[in-house]
Amino acid sequence: MRLPKALATLSLFACLALVPAPARAAGVGGLHLERADVSAYPLVKLYLTYVEGDGRVVTGKTRDEFKFIFDSNEQGVAADAKPFDQMAEQIYAVIVVQVSGAMADSLEDEKRGVRAIASAAADMKGSKIGLISYASETKRLSELAKPEEIDGAPSAGLALDSEGSEVHLLDSVRTAIDLLNAKTVPDNARKMIIVFSDGLDVSGGEKRAFTELGKKALLANIVIDTIGYAPFEASKLRNLNELAKQSNGTSRECKTSQEVSAQFANVADEVKKQYVVLFQSVINGDGKEHTIQVVNDTGGKPVYSNNITKICENHEIIVASTPFWKKWWFWLLSGIALLVGIGLIVKLLSRNKVDGMEIQQAAPMAAPAPAPGGPQRTMALDLGAITGKGPTVGWIVGVSGKYADQTFKLKAGGRTLIGTAPDSDILIEDTWMSSKHCEVSYNGQTYKIVDLGSTNGIVLNDKKIREGDLVDGDSFKLGRTEFKFKSIN
Repeated sequence: MRLPKALATLSLFACLALVPAPARAAGVGGLHLERADVSAYPLVKLYLTYVEGDGRVVTGKTRDEFKFIFDSNEQGVAADAKPFDQMAEQIYAVIVVQVSGAMADSLEDEKRGVRAIASAAADMKGSKIGLISYASETKRLSELAKPEEIDGAPSAGLALDSEGSEVHLLDSVRTAIDLLNAKTVPDNARKMIIVFSDGLDVSGGEKRAFTELGKKALLANIVIDTIGYAPFEASKLRNLNELAKQSNGTSRECKTSQEVSAQFANVADEVKKQYVVLFQSVINGDGKEHTIQVVNDTGGKPVYSNNITKICENHEIIVASTPFWKKWWFWLLSGIALLVGIGLIVKLLSRNKVDGMEIQQAAPMAAPAPAPGGPQRTMALDLGAITGKGPTVGWIVGVSGKYADQTFKLKAGGRTLIGTAPDSDILIEDTWMSSKHCEVSYNGQTYKIVDLGSTNGIVLNDKKIREGDLVDGDSFKLGRTEFKFKSIN
């Protein structure tokens, strides 16, 4: 017997209703570009968080795996990449946690999570942590203080407010922003808000309020990370995740109360293991806005970050000069002076002693008669004759990046070959340089730099040349590596 068409359709829908719904994502993974520091442009410092879809932090990436994208043009790999806890920088963070009745089964996990984040921040000397709880009202349990102090009364003050029917999430985040905008917090410091919440607020479910608050945090250089816990109503977390999205932060979600501690631990890892990546831009700053992005290329699977727009203008790169007592010529002259001094002492002792007995001179020696033709001239010490290296010494010093403050001596006679080839006199590891990029020669009076047909040429004092004379203090760039020429007579 055939079922009527309407009954068959109802049966199909009933069967589909019995199929379990697919598990929702636990958070938003990927590569998050949180901040871009261009205060020393063309040197660009970027702060990156790399997370899996389940909220775990990706660690162990090297500088060669990060590539810099400037106005949609790839500029090559990073000059350096280190985790945040190796940068001798501080973090200023405020933890905002919900303590209403909805969080009754996770309160102890919240306390453990707060202590885990405080412990991570304690590894960065000078860091400060604040703690705010909220339900029917916002409570400042701790202003910005040393992380070690969170383990005491502030953490113990997290008490359940089971009677609070209205929760003030947005007001609590605004309070956290005000704490991080205090005069005691440096403008260029790493500033972070960690929010644990079910996404509800007394004002209702309008997305616009969350979007505007996230943008306000971004303008204040504050990143918001969220940990959402609403196992039965996942849709409530959309507005909470908007806070993280608008401030370049990371959103994480918990399906069960057992995941709360794990997600707090992931945030603690992020506090310590965020990547600080340095890039040397090859584009001159023009005081205009430019788009910055990073791609991580591991195993042929590129992962792109979000974009950040910055006004980029050139700043003078201040290179710390090496103290004179660390320079080779200082020790050379010191050695010569020491030998001359020892020789004079030995000669004086040998003249005033015979067989170990002192001889008194009968009368003071008469002053020597002046040489014919005028007064006696002072004899000059010919340093070149002593050292055998000529009267002029030249060398180049790395300005930034891998070769910063490294010194390379130039030949006083003949030519000094610079390039990436193994037989180069000065071997530089730079993928933008040619194998035999250029040579520096000395003709007895001046040093001259000559391009040997390289791909990217020579930029001397911000001007591209094929050859030119080098004067003490000149700056020149080969590929992406910048040097300063020094010479002494």
